[in-house]
Amino acid sequence: MTTEQIFDDDALDEGLLGLVVGGALALARHQFPCQDTTGRPTVAVADAHFLLSGQMEAWAGWPQLPEREQLQIARLLRDRPVQLANRNAFAEAVEQLLAVGALPGFRFLDDHYVLAELGVAPQAYADENLAALEARRRLGMERVVRWAKSGEYVTELRVAAGGALWTREVAARYRLTLTTELQPADPPDIGRAVEGDVIEGVRDAPCALTLTGTRP
Repeated sequence: MTTEQIFDDDALDEGLLGLVVGGALALARHQFPCQDTTGRPTVAVADAHFLLSGQMEAWAGWPQLPEREQLQIARLLRDRPVQLANRNAFAEAVEQLLAVGALPGFRFLDDHYVLAELGVAPQAYADENLAALEARRRLGMERVVRWAKSGEYVTELRVAAGGALWTREVAARYRLTLTTELQPADPPDIGRAVEGDVIEGVRDAPCALTLTGTRP
């Protein structure tokens, strides 16, 4: 497989991708465990991608999963960049992240499988990634939001899938036209400033100020 740098958006940085892809690989290891011919634990890249596809209706075993495991997958889907829903993009992301060591505990085996030597239970590994993703999200909410200007925009809407725990993403395109440009508001007229006490002797006697004058 040839590797192309496909994630050039600031929001799709290596840290975000590593947490999402690593979480998907860990959950795939838990849900669909497999091993190579020598008995080493492995993960099928296709299995991890399936979890990020959000197509849980195609999984016969989904309704029987414990609620905790369903919520783990749903939480991961909440932070999944839409690009990773594409099978080829996900496979390239796995290859790129493995090449730079951004998926601790996973090693390249071939184009279809990765070795999983996590050192902890797969669910615990996934929980750590999910906690880090939530921390990143909270930090992002604290950033200053810029005012939108006239132009065309694309956003992602998460739509509930028939009351299930997962959601589908729908791309919505819209045009924003401002009839008037935003201008700074004129400062209000609050009248003449009130005369206050006159403070003397600040330089000579900062701890024994002399107050003169009276307030109206």
